[in-house]
Amino acid sequence: MRNKMKKIVVGAVLILLIFSADSFSQKSQKLRKIREMITDSQKNNSLFSGLLGADVSTDSSVETTMLSAITFPNKIKVKYLDENHKLSKNRKKLVDKWLAEYGEKGSEKKFYLNEIAVEEEGTRYWIISHEKNVIEKLKNSVKKDDEMILQMRLLGYHKKGQTIDYLLMAEDLE
Repeated sequence: MRNKMKKIVVGAVLILLIFSADSFSQKSQKLRKIREMITDSQKNNSLFSGLLGADVSTDSSVETTMLSAITFPNKIKVKYLDENHKLSKNRKKLVDKWLAEYGEKGSEKKFYLNEIAVEEEGTRYWIISHEKNVIEKLKNSVKKDDEMILQMRLLGYHKKGQTIDYLLMAEDLE
């Protein structure tokens, strides 16, 4: 009983620390990097997996999906590659689930249908993008290889063995 209570207290403290750090970074309007968001997510997932006693398996047959209720919008600067495609069925299902369970507006599902390709420090990412706030604005104001600032969240990931697919969502283009 005491051990269980200790885990709950440690978990609550970690959540408060994460919230404080992200809130502070947003107030300063510092531009973040996608790789920083992913690194932070990996650290948090390792901490919570350890606290909960979860098995972090590297077996290629094991699949894990983690969607986070605790996400913070981050401003990121990336290069637009002028490529997009429709969300795969699996990614669309995960985004819809996140929006329904954790999103402020579950009705937003109809606005997340496509992904755009961006580059940050030589790494290419596919970003799930809001149709009106990102896709439409891109058509009118951004050209291939232009830098742009996105308001973005990391919703979670889908992992199979060593392969991890991060769910990055752009809510707005500044």
